[in-house]
Amino acid sequence: MGQRGPKAKPTELKLLQGTYRADRAPENEPKPKQPSTVPDPPSYFDTVAKKEWKRLAPELIRLGLLTIADLSAFEAYCLSYSRLVAATKSLKKAGSMFHEYTNKAGASNFVPRPEIAVVQKESLVIKAFCAEFGLSPSARTRIDAPLVTGTGAEKKDDGNKDDFEGYLNGPRRRNLSSS
Repeated sequence: MGQRGPKAKPTELKLLQGTYRADRAPENEPKPKQPSTVPDPPSYFDTVAKKEWKRLAPELIRLGLLTIADLSAFEAYCLSYSRLVAATKSLKKAGSMFHEYTNKAGASNFVPRPEIAVVQKESLVIKAFCAEFGLSPSARTRIDAPLVTGTGAEKKDDGNKDDFEGYLNGPRRRNLSSS
Protein backbone atom coordinates (compact mmCIF):
# COMPACT_ATOMS: atom_id res chain seq x y z
CA MET A 1 0.00 0.00 0.00
CA GLY A 2 1.40 3.40 -0.98
CA GLN A 3 1.62 6.59 1.00
CA ARG A 4 -1.51 8.63 1.51
CA GLY A 5 -2.09 12.08 0.11
CA PRO A 6 -0.16 14.06 -2.47
CA LYS A 7 3.56 13.55 -2.92
CA ALA A 8 5.66 15.84 -0.71
CA LYS A 9 7.43 18.72 -2.45
CA PRO A 10 11.19 19.07 -2.15
CA THR A 11 12.28 21.62 0.49
CA GLU A 12 14.18 23.67 -2.10
CA LEU A 13 10.99 24.03 -4.13
CA LYS A 14 9.06 25.08 -1.00
CA LEU A 15 11.72 27.70 -0.27
CA LEU A 16 11.50 29.09 -3.82
CA GLN A 17 7.69 29.13 -3.66
CA GLY A 18 7.69 30.78 -0.22
CA THR A 19 5.65 27.96 1.35
CA TYR A 20 8.40 26.52 3.55
CA ARG A 21 7.50 26.16 7.21
CA ALA A 22 10.17 25.08 9.68
CA ASP A 23 7.58 23.58 12.03
CA ARG A 24 6.44 21.20 9.28
CA ALA A 25 9.86 20.40 7.85
CA PRO A 26 11.45 16.99 8.45
CA GLU A 27 13.98 17.14 11.28
CA ASN A 28 16.73 15.14 9.60
CA GLU A 29 16.04 15.71 5.93
CA PRO A 30 19.00 14.60 3.82
CA LYS A 31 20.72 17.46 1.99
CA PRO A 32 22.45 16.01 -1.09
CA LYS A 33 25.47 17.89 -2.35
CA GLN A 34 25.00 20.26 -5.27
CA PRO A 35 27.42 19.95 -8.16
CA SER A 36 29.96 22.79 -8.17
CA THR A 37 29.82 22.92 -11.96
CA VAL A 38 27.39 21.59 -14.52
CA PRO A 39 28.29 17.93 -15.05
CA ASP A 40 28.91 16.73 -18.58
CA PRO A 41 26.08 14.70 -20.08
CA PRO A 42 26.64 10.92 -20.11
CA SER A 43 28.60 9.65 -23.09
CA TYR A 44 25.82 7.29 -24.22
CA PHE A 45 23.38 10.18 -24.82
CA ASP A 46 22.45 11.02 -28.38
CA THR A 47 22.72 14.63 -29.58
CA VAL A 48 19.14 15.56 -28.64
CA ALA A 49 19.53 14.29 -25.07
CA LYS A 50 22.88 16.09 -24.73
CA LYS A 51 21.38 19.38 -25.94
CA GLU A 52 18.52 19.07 -23.44
CA TRP A 53 21.00 18.31 -20.63
CA LYS A 54 23.09 21.35 -21.51
CA ARG A 55 19.98 23.54 -21.83
CA LEU A 56 18.30 22.65 -18.55
CA ALA A 57 20.98 21.47 -16.10
CA PRO A 58 22.57 24.91 -15.49
CA GLU A 59 19.21 26.45 -14.61
CA LEU A 60 18.22 23.61 -12.27
CA ILE A 61 21.56 23.84 -10.49
CA ARG A 62 21.24 27.62 -10.20
CA LEU A 63 17.82 27.21 -8.57
CA GLY A 64 19.18 24.52 -6.22
CA LEU A 65 16.82 21.88 -7.62
CA LEU A 66 19.40 19.52 -9.14
CA THR A 67 21.75 17.73 -6.74
CA ILE A 68 24.13 14.79 -7.09
CA ALA A 69 21.31 12.48 -5.94
CA ASP A 70 18.97 13.80 -8.65
CA LEU A 71 21.27 13.25 -11.63
CA SER A 72 19.90 9.81 -12.55
CA ALA A 73 16.30 11.15 -12.55
CA PHE A 74 17.49 14.02 -14.73
CA GLU A 75 19.20 11.50 -17.06
CA ALA A 76 15.87 9.65 -17.39
CA TYR A 77 14.16 12.94 -18.27
CA CYS A 78 16.72 13.77 -20.98
CA LEU A 79 16.43 10.28 -22.50
CA SER A 80 12.62 10.54 -22.47
CA TYR A 81 12.83 13.91 -24.17
CA SER A 82 15.12 12.45 -26.84
CA ARG A 83 12.72 9.55 -27.49
CA LEU A 84 9.80 11.99 -27.71
CA VAL A 85 11.63 14.05 -30.33
CA ALA A 86 12.61 10.94 -32.32
CA ALA A 87 9.03 9.60 -32.33
CA THR A 88 7.64 12.99 -33.34
CA LYS A 89 10.12 13.25 -36.22
CA SER A 90 9.20 9.74 -37.33
CA LEU A 91 5.50 10.64 -37.34
CA LYS A 92 6.22 13.77 -39.36
CA LYS A 93 8.27 11.77 -41.87
CA ALA A 94 5.48 9.17 -42.20
CA GLY A 95 3.01 11.93 -42.98
CA SER A 96 0.12 10.12 -41.32
CA MET A 97 -0.85 9.06 -37.82
CA PHE A 98 -2.28 5.77 -39.16
CA HIS A 99 -0.99 2.98 -41.33
CA GLU A 100 -2.72 0.13 -43.11
CA TYR A 101 -2.51 -3.23 -41.37
CA THR A 102 -3.44 -6.53 -42.97
CA ASN A 103 -4.21 -9.33 -40.52
CA LYS A 104 -3.71 -13.09 -41.04
CA ALA A 105 -7.18 -13.48 -42.52
CA GLY A 106 -6.33 -10.92 -45.20
CA ALA A 107 -8.58 -8.15 -43.89
CA SER A 108 -7.08 -4.66 -44.05
CA ASN A 109 -7.75 -1.83 -41.66
CA PHE A 110 -6.08 1.35 -40.47
CA VAL A 111 -4.38 1.33 -37.07
CA PRO A 112 -2.49 4.04 -35.17
CA ARG A 113 1.24 4.16 -35.80
CA PRO A 114 3.39 2.80 -32.91
CA GLU A 115 5.09 6.18 -32.57
CA ILE A 116 1.86 7.62 -31.14
CA ALA A 117 2.15 5.33 -28.10
CA VAL A 118 5.79 6.39 -27.65
CA VAL A 119 4.85 10.07 -27.80
CA GLN A 120 2.08 9.57 -25.25
CA LYS A 121 4.27 7.57 -22.85
CA GLU A 122 7.26 9.90 -23.01
CA SER A 123 5.01 12.94 -22.61
CA LEU A 124 3.73 11.49 -19.32
CA VAL A 125 7.29 10.83 -18.12
CA ILE A 126 8.32 14.40 -19.00
CA LYS A 127 5.22 15.83 -17.33
CA ALA A 128 5.97 13.89 -14.13
CA PHE A 129 9.56 15.14 -14.11
CA CYS A 130 8.44 18.72 -14.63
CA ALA A 131 5.98 18.44 -11.75
CA GLU A 132 8.68 16.95 -9.51
CA PHE A 133 11.15 19.74 -10.22
CA GLY A 134 8.66 22.61 -10.51
CA LEU A 135 9.18 23.18 -14.23
CA SER A 136 5.62 23.51 -15.48
CA PRO A 137 4.15 26.94 -16.24
CA SER A 138 1.75 26.68 -13.29
CA ALA A 139 4.60 25.71 -10.95
CA ARG A 140 6.67 28.70 -12.08
CA THR A 141 3.87 31.09 -11.12
CA ARG A 142 4.17 29.82 -7.54
CA ILE A 143 7.95 30.24 -7.33
CA ASP A 144 9.33 33.43 -5.84
CA ALA A 145 12.99 33.15 -6.78
CA PRO A 146 15.43 35.89 -5.76
CA LEU A 147 16.35 38.46 -8.39
CA VAL A 148 19.87 37.73 -9.60
CA THR A 149 22.13 40.26 -11.29
CA GLY A 150 24.56 39.42 -14.07
CA THR A 151 27.31 38.89 -11.47
CA GLY A 152 25.26 36.32 -9.58
CA ALA A 153 24.62 38.56 -6.57
CA GLU A 154 21.11 38.77 -5.15
CA LYS A 155 19.23 42.02 -5.60
CA LYS A 156 16.87 43.21 -2.90
CA ASP A 157 13.45 44.38 -4.05
CA ASP A 158 12.93 47.63 -2.11
CA GLY A 159 9.44 48.29 -3.46
CA ASN A 160 6.89 50.16 -1.38
CA LYS A 161 5.37 47.20 0.41
CA ASP A 162 3.60 48.02 3.61
CA ASP A 163 4.26 46.12 6.82
CA PHE A 164 0.87 44.45 6.83
CA GLU A 165 1.56 42.81 3.46
CA GLY A 166 4.85 41.56 4.88
CA TYR A 167 2.96 40.16 7.85
CA LEU A 168 0.44 38.39 5.63
CA ASN A 169 2.96 37.03 3.11
CA GLY A 170 5.99 36.59 5.33
CA PRO A 171 7.26 33.40 6.94
CA ARG A 172 5.07 31.91 9.60
CA ARG A 173 6.45 30.36 12.76
CA ARG A 174 4.44 28.55 15.32
CA ASN A 175 5.74 27.03 18.50
CA LEU A 176 3.55 23.98 18.94
CA SER A 177 5.20 22.82 22.17
CA SER A 178 4.08 25.82 24.31
CA SER A 179 0.32 25.58 24.67
